[in-house]
Amino acid sequence: MKKKILFSVLIIGAIAVGIGYYMFQKPVESLRDKSPTWQGTSEDLYDEFTSDEVEGNKTFTGNIIEVSGTVVEVMQNTDSSSTLILNSSHPIFGVKCRLDPKFNTAETPAQGKKVTLKGLCTGINSDVELNQCIIL
Repeated sequence: MKKKILFSVLIIGAIAVGIGYYMFQKPVESLRDKSPTWQGTSEDLYDEFTSDEVEGNKTFTGNIIEVSGTVVEVMQNTDSSSTLILNSSHPIFGVKCRLDPKFNTAETPAQGKKVTLKGLCTGINSDVELNQCIIL
């Protein structure tokens, strides 16, 4: 009886490890062909979050956002990707857009350039954060 229980637990564990490995290795899709749930400027997006953070998280987090704004700062990440900070109505914080290196073949925009990006919103942490961004 103990051997059957141990065998069952091992089988279930092996299946769980297999599913976890598959999900971790699953390729990420480009957001280029996906429709955004919200479009607007970086100032408007930041204001939507800061006026009511709880409602902003419900509305935007986990959704694809298309945002336009002026690049305030360009940061290089350790994985050879770039992160752009777009302007907002706040003097210090803005919209942080981590570019997806697999799907951005264009040159990274310089500071002061206007840009339109599409990305997956992950919420606000001082800056509104977008991941897997592509330059449109």
